[in-house]
Amino acid sequence: MSPLLLPLLALTRSSTPARRALAARLLSHHRYSSSSSLAQAAQAAAAGLPPQAQRSLAESAVALGVVAGAGRALVARRPVAHGQVLLEEPPLAAAPSADFAGRQCYNCLRPLGAGEDQEEQETFCGDACRREAERSYWRLERRASPRFAALRSHCAREGERFPLVAARLACSVLQAWQEGEGTAEDVSAVGPMPALSYLCYANVGSGGGEEESSSPLPPAWRPAHALLAQALGDLLPNAEVEENDNSAAAAGRRGRRRRPLTPAVIAAVSSPQWYGGVLSRLHLNSFRVESAAAGDGGGLLAAAAAAAADAPSSSSSSSSSSSSSSSFADALLRAAAAPPASCALGSAVYSAASLANHSCDPTADAAWPRACAARGGGDDDGGASRLRLTARRDLSPGEEVTITYIDASLPVEERRRMLLHGYGFVCRCARCCEEEASA
Repeated sequence: MSPLLLPLLALTRSSTPARRALAARLLSHHRYSSSSSLAQAAQAAAAGLPPQAQRSLAESAVALGVVAGAGRALVARRPVAHGQVLLEEPPLAAAPSADFAGRQCYNCLRPLGAGEDQEEQETFCGDACRREAERSYWRLERRASPRFAALRSHCAREGERFPLVAARLACSVLQAWQEGEGTAEDVSAVGPMPALSYLCYANVGSGGGEEESSSPLPPAWRPAHALLAQALGDLLPNAEVEENDNSAAAAGRRGRRRRPLTPAVIAAVSSPQWYGGVLSRLHLNSFRVESAAAGDGGGLLAAAAAAAADAPSSSSSSSSSSSSSSSFADALLRAAAAPPASCALGSAVYSAASLANHSCDPTADAAWPRACAARGGGDDDGGASRLRLTARRDLSPGEEVTITYIDASLPVEERRRMLLHGYGFVCRCARCCEEEASA
């Protein structure tokens, strides 16, 4: 099983003919001999693939396969041309950066423009995002808002991102459980947990020391976990709040009442074991969601063009041209007003895209073109945190779809040091082998 890492949006150099030839030799085992063998490999690898990933892959140009020496991987399902969209999907969970609370949509992470309400920590870019948040996690999260605000302050102070995603996952699990998913005290197969559990995880220990027997978490993870556990503990219902929730639910859902939260269920999602399992997967599978960097003219134009391409077209050619120009201009202005690239919009984890392996000469680019859109997406659309993988070059059926996890413009020694130190493997992609040989 390959390590899946935190990808950073970094430009990589175009492949030289020599590198392309070396890639053909070294990566020949990444291709399958026929479409039937590709289908067989994908079928074998897909055993246990959660429904969220199945849906994302079924609508894409990629499939789940097996690569020698790497395990599960994403591969091209059919011939793919350079620039073609390989995969688009909403996140399993996404949380905004603690540094930009109030300046972006609390649900889809879209930067809020001038004139939009930015007074509260929990702001939304539109009614669709507010409804999606309410349905998924916000109904419970806002009940313990002061405690979650303390967690956000801790993460802003310590530069941590993943505890915020873990908090959102915890509330999503509890809300799904209240709606009837899972058994009375089992949350392991509720909400996004099956898809998250399918992803690989970091083998972390308690870090040793006197506290090793009392907590399975590394010391650096314990303060944020304690704050999250306190926030979740505040969700244990009092009679008035729970009855009000159930009255509203019954009025809109044909009389079906929500399960009342119990100490056992709260304990299940606030335990060190649950938190450790979640964070060990987020560390290896999360993406840093970014918009175009301010001052990056090419990036602004690309982001604006992608956002304008997503805008609805008009019925007439003249109005369509006007609408397209307006969409492009609006998107360009929004990109220019976006937070700087050094401060990410937030973090997100995906059911299918998080299965992509690393290469320092990747075959795909990851981007979030809707981060500059005028409004977030609709329900379940993902909005600004909706990920798009695009082919960097032509791909053959069965060829692996890879992304870069680090700044691929760095020298080979630095790239390998970062990957080994952060993620425990020595990169032997075609580019690294070529640069090592010529050093």
